Amino acid sequence: MPKIDVIIPIKEKSQRIKNKNFKTFNGEPLFCNILKKINKLSIIDNIYLNTDCKNKIEKNLNFISKKIKFIERDKSLLRHDISVNLIIESSLKYIKDNSIILMTHVTNPNLSKKTIKKSIDTYFNISKGNKYDSLFSVNRYQNRFYDHHLNPLNHSRKKLIQTQDLKPMFEENSLIYIFSKKSFYKNKSRIGSKPYLFVTNKNESTDIDDKEDWDIAKKLSI
Repeated sequence: MPKIDVIIPIKEKSQRIKNKNFKTFNGEPLFCNILKKINKLSIIDNIYLNTDCKNKIEKNLNFISKKIKFIERDKSLLRHDISVNLIIESSLKYIKDNSIILMTHVTNPNLSKKTIKKSIDTYFNISKGNKYDSLFSVNRYQNRFYDHHLNPLNHSRKKLIQTQDLKPMFEENSLIYIFSKKSFYKNKSRIGSKPYLFVTNKNESTDIDDKEDWDIAKKLSI
């Protein structure tokens, strides 16, 4: 089985929670939670941290790993509105052409090592043919949804069937993305043209954007 290279963006400044990536979560800096889990997976070859704060990461990193490599982020990519696809693209020149890439974020502290490994195994199984070119994690819902004009998206107001019988809706949850360099360059995106939806459980799926997310993640921490 080929090795996996991981890309994780870590920026010093955050908008809604000050110093978020370095804030203490379960007794250690937030960014250490996901790094320690990924580092323990033997299939992971390199962990590339695309960052503007290498010295601060090294100062706060509470374990040693030869897998961790630093990519200094270009100043043009430091704005908060920069597409993460541009950050990925700037990282790919450091990665071998035949590598498979897993991208995640340090704001997913409850994502388990078991689920990461399962996603990798799933990717290799589904990519054997030509049906799928990438994988990304999602939350699965069977509830009644509306768009911003209050138009029903997956149900009819006149026919209220049981929610468990509704067609499911899927939310991209930013936990896991797996793709090849070929797929990324072809689609200019971490999500390819034929992606596989990898459903993750609710306890692991909190992505910390704001204070409420932080509190939920703490209560659900595993």
